[in-house]
Amino acid sequence: MTWTTPRTWESLENLGASDLNVELRDNLEHLYANLPTRAVMWHDEATVTTGNALAYTVNANQIYSGFAAQSASADGDTFTHGAMIAEGTYTLSILGSESTASGIIDWYMDDVLIASTQDWYDSLTYNVIKTVADVVIAEGGWHVLKGVVNGKNASSSAYDIRLTKYWLAQASD
Repeated sequence: MTWTTPRTWESLENLGASDLNVELRDNLEHLYANLPTRAVMWHDEATVTTGNALAYTVNANQIYSGFAAQSASADGDTFTHGAMIAEGTYTLSILGSESTASGIIDWYMDDVLIASTQDWYDSLTYNVIKTVADVVIAEGGWHVLKGVVNGKNASSSAYDIRLTKYWLAQASD
């Protein structure tokens, strides 16, 4: 099937399922050529694959009024989140809260390590944004971001990773 630009509908024009099927569903080249170049993932919606469930803490000091963390936390805690995104080079930004009970995390994109030993230990600090530069998405489509707790600072009392959201934006933005 060859790529064609989908038609533009007029305001108030009736649009049926068959119209959408022909113009969009069956026009995969158009869809993949127009994938989003940004993705926002909320941590409280992540899927825990190792460890305890995420617990949301309401805290007015944190942007968006809170954060989520696996409770109780442990070394090796793992969570995933996915997004549909176009190919390109991205910066991953992570919004969270540092504390004296925070751990260290490794980040993976599609099971490839993109950042290791990102330390969230510090005195209690809200609205911390940490970044990972040059995350390469080689082919557009569905991609999975994974976080794995990998130890803790020697001064930390626990392995908490208290995050609100993470997002990918093209490095050229």
